[in-house]
Amino acid sequence: MTAFIDAVIGFTKGIQLDEKRLQTVLSNMDSLNRLDNDGEGDKLADRAFREGRYNFKLIIKDPKFAGWCKQHGLDPTSFFKDLMRLETLIMRTEVTSQLQTAKAQIPAQRKQLEAMKDKIGEPAYKQALASFDRGMASLERTAKQIQRIPPPTPEETSLLAKYRGRIAEALGDQEGDSTP
Repeated sequence: MTAFIDAVIGFTKGIQLDEKRLQTVLSNMDSLNRLDNDGEGDKLADRAFREGRYNFKLIIKDPKFAGWCKQHGLDPTSFFKDLMRLETLIMRTEVTSQLQTAKAQIPAQRKQLEAMKDKIGEPAYKQALASFDRGMASLERTAKQIQRIPPPTPEETSLLAKYRGRIAEALGDQEGDSTP
């Protein structure tokens, strides 16, 4: 996770989405996803994201991706940076929200575990408690890494709310609403 965060922070440094740039990403996602449906996109991603190294230039310089960008009147570097900025903003928001939800549930979950202690026995209870604690520690570490991603600007925050449904649809999350 650290290597990815480091790479994406460096790659998207200084990138801020405005409405036009966000609309460009959103309006091209269906076509981009179709480009990936032949399985070649997965192979490209495997080459670009190998062994904890993230080489975004491989994607940008890929002839198929670059050709697709040219066909759609897009600059491969700018488009991919905007896409990565959007995806990392969503990741940052979702992980932060998940952590807050998990933290809010801790007291009730610990109480449930405590109530089961007599039924499952001391060794199983200790094992379950340790597993619970490891899970929370892992989520905390992930959240700490994610928080290194520059937070959304006020304009990006507004746009993320305004286009929540379209963003969810474009990025493959079917839980979003159908806001503009």
